[in-house]
Amino acid sequence: GKARPELFIDDKVFGFYFLQTLDSYWSLPSSLISTFTALFMALCFIFPRYWFGFIIALILLSLTRLVVTAHYLSDILASLYIATLIVILLHKLFKNRQWI
Repeated sequence: GKARPELFIDDKVFGFYFLQTLDSYWSLPSSLISTFTALFMALCFIFPRYWFGFIIALILLSLTRLVVTAHYLSDILASLYIATLIVILLHKLFKNRQWI
């Protein structure tokens, strides 16, 4: 469990803490950003004409998580990376098996 920014702002708590049950320690990875990254990246493959709009929407959504101090930038970037990697690997797998 990684402490959320609000813990740092309020109590100066920062870092990783093993097996925390409180949601204020569930900062990494951002599940909201992971979900929307997977959705928007999949939409980029389905509708390649609109990829730029999907990426802009994802960036704006990611920035809102910073503004509301729900996540650090590193949490968001890690979520973006992990979800993008998974979608790309799944796309290659599906394409190799001729499912798409």
